[in-house]
Amino acid sequence: MKKSRYTRVLVPAFLALAFVCVAAAGTAPSPKKMVLTKLDLSSAFVRDGATEVTNADVVAGGAVTQAQLTGWGRIDGYKVAYKIKSNRAVANKLTGPIYVVSSANTYVAAPGAHAAWQAQLSSLKKTAGIHSAKGWRVGSESKLLTYKQSAKVQGATVTYVVFIYTWRSGSNTASLMCEGIKGRIKQQAATKLALKQQSRIKGAYSAG
Repeated sequence: MKKSRYTRVLVPAFLALAFVCVAAAGTAPSPKKMVLTKLDLSSAFVRDGATEVTNADVVAGGAVTQAQLTGWGRIDGYKVAYKIKSNRAVANKLTGPIYVVSSANTYVAAPGAHAAWQAQLSSLKKTAGIHSAKGWRVGSESKLLTYKQSAKVQGATVTYVVFIYTWRSGSNTASLMCEGIKGRIKQQAATKLALKQQSRIKGAYSAG
């Protein structure tokens, strides 16, 4: 799918661990039910891909080893992305999020999920340009991070702000990346979407 000139996917390599999942035997609800859906976003968004990432894919990415995955007890995971519709992507009118990536992962038990979440968080914090931010607590434990990146759009420099919510909810982990234009996106937008996704996670278990 061709990306809009104004809607850039600013997901650097260090975020790979935040949006991966592993396949293994388990009885947890499908992580596909634990990510944001089109109904959670405004009508300005369209889906920009969804995927299940296998254990082999994760190991091939180099972020973690097979031994770590086994030790953490990963079960499964899912990732989906949404972008602003092309005909709405006019730089001087965009407000709020313009690109969103939502992922969820299931584990055999909470300790494994906690260990995996801590490893991911440690990796993120070591990355240049990323900063911790004070955010609303989501799930059992959470962290809000942010960074900025500039790019040329029709000859003008546009600075993008990215909020990254990463959290654990019981035996699950989840990540929410929310991107927007500097001065036109607020932290509350990312918090609102993260809380919506947490509701999806809780609902997946309530549905049985």
